[in-house]
Amino acid sequence: MDILSMIGDRLDTCIDVLRFRSVCSSFRSSIPAPRREACRFPLQIQPDLFLRASTIYALGTPDGAAGSGRARWLLKLEESGRGRMRILSLFSRRRIAHLLPNTFPKVLDSRRFRMVEICRQYTLDARGSAADLLPPFVKAVMHPDSVGSDLGQRSVYSLDEFARLGCWNYGDDNWSLDDCGYGYSDIVVYEGKVWVVDHAGKLSQMHTSLEHRSFSLPFYQTDGRRRKCHGSSKHLAVLGGDLYLADRFFGGYGDGFQTAFS
Repeated sequence: MDILSMIGDRLDTCIDVLRFRSVCSSFRSSIPAPRREACRFPLQIQPDLFLRASTIYALGTPDGAAGSGRARWLLKLEESGRGRMRILSLFSRRRIAHLLPNTFPKVLDSRRFRMVEICRQYTLDARGSAADLLPPFVKAVMHPDSVGSDLGQRSVYSLDEFARLGCWNYGDDNWSLDDCGYGYSDIVVYEGKVWVVDHAGKLSQMHTSLEHRSFSLPFYQTDGRRRKCHGSSKHLAVLGGDLYLADRFFGGYGDGFQTAFS
């Protein structure tokens, strides 16, 4: 039972918890069922502001997963409310309304199809008066992001088109905003912590609300001069269990894009 409990503590997705509990009565009794609110979206933050979650899955039959050569799909699903799902484009939030006949199954039965969660994405959907008062949001993350976390302990961090970092704690009426000198470029959740990078390339870890601690200096060129922030774009990515910071910027005319990783 101790080993089962340790395994259960490392299951972060609803589908993994449900599969684990479906093995037998011993597995089912070792960990609690997923919290309903942890798997239910959209989450209402304000009267006209909702947090939506979409999940990218690798989908294939058990034979296909074993390497039989059958096709596998990357599938992006978003819960639209009342337990209904809709398929979105992998590269945008546009809904895929028409599927090719005889190509994709009309019913996704998890007993027949092998579904592995790749990642989860969050977006903020402003409607009505909120759409008029709030600037468009570029990215959002939720912390902590696990099925076992209490809804009352969760926070939502966001980046808007003005490169401002926003924070909303569950139960708050309003957002808190932080506008640093360079503006923020990207935000991710890595190893249970929220990380942000500004346009100068300085990496910071968020703590309570909008308090943060710097972990790196801005990017510098090989000659020791600070690289100009104009025209550059900083990105954070989690690959193979490591956190990467990518600096993508324009060179001179004819140089095209350049990308540096650290």
